[in-house]
Amino acid sequence: MGGGNISESQSEKIDDDLIKQINTQKIYVIVHGYGNYNVLKKQGVDENLILIFYDARIKTNFFKKIQKLKQVFKIHIFAWEFLKFSLNYKLRYKLVKYDDFRRWIKIKRDIKFIKKNGLDKKIVLMGVNKFSEYYIKEIKDKIAFIIDENHIGENVNGVKVTGYDEILSLNPNDYYYYIFDKLKLRRQQGDLIELGVSDSQIFLGGRTRSGFVVGTGAQDAFDPILGYTRDESGFTIFSNSDDENVFKIATLGDSTSDPKLENIKSWSEFLFENLSEMGIKVKVYAGGLSSYTVAQQCLKLIKDVLVISPDIVLNYSGASDMAMPNTDINNHFFVRSYYSDFLKKVLRKNKPRNIIRGNAPIRRLDLGLYDPSDKAEFWIKCERIMHSVCEEFSIDFHGCLQPLLYEDLEELDQDKYEHYINLYEKCKTYIKANNSNWFHDFTGIFDENEEVFFDKCHVIEKGNRIIAQNMMPFVLESYNKKSYNNKNFS
Repeated sequence: MGGGNISESQSEKIDDDLIKQINTQKIYVIVHGYGNYNVLKKQGVDENLILIFYDARIKTNFFKKIQKLKQVFKIHIFAWEFLKFSLNYKLRYKLVKYDDFRRWIKIKRDIKFIKKNGLDKKIVLMGVNKFSEYYIKEIKDKIAFIIDENHIGENVNGVKVTGYDEILSLNPNDYYYYIFDKLKLRRQQGDLIELGVSDSQIFLGGRTRSGFVVGTGAQDAFDPILGYTRDESGFTIFSNSDDENVFKIATLGDSTSDPKLENIKSWSEFLFENLSEMGIKVKVYAGGLSSYTVAQQCLKLIKDVLVISPDIVLNYSGASDMAMPNTDINNHFFVRSYYSDFLKKVLRKNKPRNIIRGNAPIRRLDLGLYDPSDKAEFWIKCERIMHSVCEEFSIDFHGCLQPLLYEDLEELDQDKYEHYINLYEKCKTYIKANNSNWFHDFTGIFDENEEVFFDKCHVIEKGNRIIAQNMMPFVLESYNKKSYNNKNFS
């Protein structure tokens, strides 16, 4: 699901064309450490063009050296820190983004494939931009028209620009659709699907990595309890009233609840819109964040949500805990592996001391007791903890097991596939047996709309709208109950 790509998928090895371009154009590559230096060197990158940022931070002349270079190519994800430092040295104009660089190579491959093999249908380009203009330049005879609501009526090198209405007057599956704008990718894909375009007709032009989540707001704030967060509050707030006595909702989850994911409306935002249309004064604190496990969601509830004192908390989760690679450490569920690695480096480099107990040096990291639970048992345990905490503070709580597209799990080997399915089935069995009014199995809400998935758990806006619709009964029940308790809701 989630769109196709004519080109073969990229392997972990850097593209030969990219290596050739780096070497011939003398593009300097910034990496994080010697491990990445050796990887690039083995793959054929000129070692004189590889700059190690880890060393750069302790060499004051590094930036002076960079200023004299013609082009700088940021290639490794851990070199993002270089961007912060570079702004002080007026280097931003010299930087070439890795994904954009590889994307051009992918687009050129797509066009080469089309020229060689032809297509049985014409192409509709989504948006007026540098990528669509390049397609027109190279294969104009294959282009039907361009869809761009901001440029309707214009003409790009002889190709007309129109709006979505054009699709309604045609058989939408008579064309292939190419999306280029990464920030609009999922929104445009969702719009096309809702207009009747088959997902198999939609291509993500020059896409660099399948399943790569784009458009997510930066998660660059360190949180000593949660590991990371987006900003000081960790919430995106949707509100239609400044009244203190307003109906307050807190939503928690992973990337499937992230209000900044893929630049599409989250289910929290749809929930807010639904309630606003009913004339309800409401403030929604959307606290979902990419890669948060149920452990982090539980901690966030205790640490941040109770401060808000909402009327109701909605938790939508499961995938990050039971359908993702191991991100915790040997059943220490509250400690993410990246967090442990980070703290070990801090201990090793900074050699902190215990200023409370005799200034003794702190030499090791202790992760606490081993939890023998499997991931399903732990997920259930955390949901029960969150419910109990909310109940103690007179807050309504609803925990929802999110759906998975099992077909996308089949890419795993059989043992892993069965393992993930069994974990999910264990949760479903518990929820059914528990028969509680706060614990819900949402795994079937997309049974009639599987096209909403663009990977094993993320969905387009139509899917988020469905999630919000399924949350509405709990929210309205809570709202009415609070209203009857003499709260001034109108």
